[in-house]
Amino acid sequence: MKFIIFTLFLIPCLLLSQSSLADNQNSRFFDFDQIDHYSIKISTAEISEMEFKNQKKDAFLLEIIRRNYPEKTDDAISKTLTDHGFSIKTVDKALYPELTDIFSEKECSDHIGGGFCIPTFRDILVFRKDHQVVGVVKVCYQCRFAILRGTQKNVRNFGSCGDFLRLEKLLENKP
Repeated sequence: MKFIIFTLFLIPCLLLSQSSLADNQNSRFFDFDQIDHYSIKISTAEISEMEFKNQKKDAFLLEIIRRNYPEKTDDAISKTLTDHGFSIKTVDKALYPELTDIFSEKECSDHIGGGFCIPTFRDILVFRKDHQVVGVVKVCYQCRFAILRGTQKNVRNFGSCGDFLRLEKLLENKP
């Protein structure tokens, strides 16, 4: 009798956990098997100087770090970023579960705005599946702002609930 009661109690719990797992799979922004983290060490003063000088050689780098490049996902982005001074690091697969949680639709909508801020995208994540680019995320931690390409999901609440801080700590290996 106790076994039957225990089983009746356990079955809904198991179904609920499987449903949560399926919901998480369906709500994630990207289906990926590799993430490359591109970053560039450039000061705000250096960027301002490039903008002031307005030289053609710096125009595309400014397009990357201040504007909408890339407007779509394609495999040429890797070469473009490294050609313009970005360093690349493949993200450890052990971080994928937490990154999947960060890059998923959420109900949380805490205030994430950084006030008046001009975004500078020094960090770019390239998501790949079977060596093909499936998503690109440009992140400005200072402004708490990101541009996401390659997802059809609702990204309105991306970065809420402390996700920008979590992402920065994960990628910079901070405790």
